[in-house]
Amino acid sequence: MPAKIIAVLDLETVRELLSELLPLTIDLSDAEHADRWIRIGPPELVEFVAGKGIRVQTGAELRWTVAGVGVNATIKTARLLFSPVIAATGGRVDLHITVEDADLKNVPKLIDRGLVGAVNTRLAEKRDAIGWSFARTLSLRLPLPASMAPLEQFMMDARDFAFEIDDGALRVSLGLPMHFSRRSL
Repeated sequence: MPAKIIAVLDLETVRELLSELLPLTIDLSDAEHADRWIRIGPPELVEFVAGKGIRVQTGAELRWTVAGVGVNATIKTARLLFSPVIAATGGRVDLHITVEDADLKNVPKLIDRGLVGAVNTRLAEKRDAIGWSFARTLSLRLPLPASMAPLEQFMMDARDFAFEIDDGALRVSLGLPMHFSRRSL
């Protein structure tokens, strides 16, 4: 049976981590539009959304192309949902980002909504843009000294990564199966 680790991250810890992660620029380019991106500013407000993710309120900048012309826009206030998701391939956590609402400076609300929809479409297409291979990072292969023969190596893998988000905390759990390998005699 693997060791199981459960970490509970309170709101202040998550706020500190997001303050280190942000500002962050995400490339939103595609084959037809080469110079599109969103730069998410430092978090102004952070809250848990039970069962969904972490809501962040912040400012942002957006580079979008319209009729082949690059246009920069300032987003006075953006409300984003950061949702950690275990990738289908396993061993990786992706951070899915959805713009819930945005108020672009000097842009009518109707255009705001259309642009938010287009940005969310691009973010959805780039769901693996922000992620972490926890299996590779947390797996160990440590050679043992010759004095421990016939033991050769200590091995630890990481699997069964899971998240739970409620109104008060982000709970992260994972299994760490461990074993030793032996030299053939």
